[in-house]
Amino acid sequence: MVFPRACRLCNRLLPFSYPPPVLSVCDECSQTLSFAFEPFCQKCGLPLDFPSQVCGDCIEGDLQFDKARALFIYGGGAVSLVMSLKYGGRFDLAHELGRMLAWAALKNGMTENDIVLPIPISIERHIKRGYNQSALLAKTVAKTLKIAFSPSVLYRQKDPGPQDHHTRSERLRRQKGCFAVRKPEAIKDKRILLVDDVMTTGATASECARVLKRSGASTVEVLVVCRAVGR
Repeated sequence: MVFPRACRLCNRLLPFSYPPPVLSVCDECSQTLSFAFEPFCQKCGLPLDFPSQVCGDCIEGDLQFDKARALFIYGGGAVSLVMSLKYGGRFDLAHELGRMLAWAALKNGMTENDIVLPIPISIERHIKRGYNQSALLAKTVAKTLKIAFSPSVLYRQKDPGPQDHHTRSERLRRQKGCFAVRKPEAIKDKRILLVDDVMTTGATASECARVLKRSGASTVEVLVVCRAVGR
């Protein structure tokens, strides 16, 4: 009553409820959110029109993570949520979306991991933005699932620049050598859960997984807020 909740998308005041909903959005705005339910590729989580084990791209077998899952399909209100978190300093969204990601991890059998890691951003971007949105999400996921959180084990040592206009194969090539691991002994034989905001082709997550496995990780699973459908 003293601090009324507002919709995270349209700022409309929400009716009081106890306990409050996990994600504070009004009924109208909730219709713009598309959950990433099956059917989807069992490898990369790409939404599919018909049930299938893997998508055409994953048949090639060039993605290095074990599996990836998403909370939403990229579009509509999900885009606004991610952009507000990524560029608008909406730390409150990191808490709500992080708890929903934990629910998605439970739903997709991804709770047996040993360590939660965020996909890192470059030092330049961190200084300019002031934070890494993936680290904020990963911290809440780890706390909710009671899994160890290690934000500095994986770091970005090179930034390939904008990837928007590159093909999937080009993105995979451009990500080579962009990431490295501090203290490989910390992840040796560990099951890793990587957390990020958006996955488009999976190239960034794949390179992270390759580096982590090369440093001794046994498995790497990826959990993201949004999965893009277009390539």
